[in-house]
Amino acid sequence: TVTKEPTCFTYPDGHARRPDVLLHTQPQSVAIDVSLTSCLPCGDSIKRIEKEKAELHAHAVQATDCIFYPFVMATRGFIGKRALDLIGTAKRALMPYQQRYFVRQLHHAVATAAALEFF
Repeated sequence: TVTKEPTCFTYPDGHARRPDVLLHTQPQSVAIDVSLTSCLPCGDSIKRIEKEKAELHAHAVQATDCIFYPFVMATRGFIGKRALDLIGTAKRALMPYQQRYFVRQLHHAVATAAALEFF
């Protein structure tokens, strides 16, 4: 089950923030916050945004015993390390013959979503 923009998280400063997606998986749920950047150089920008997102949501996801992944991608096609970690984790849950197709389809979906952001 997936919840889009879940409201079950509370933040110490009282602001109404939330990750973009909550995957209800066992034994822990996975919270994902997606960001798209066009800043250059991409590597530095992506790392900075990943760190900011992790710090922003750290308290809230720990309080609900979730795993958090900042899913940061750049308009030039780069995907952040934590997003790649998430893809790798999801891939390992599949049968070996399904893994390559899954990764290819996910990369295609991410690229399509990024392209549609500008239309």
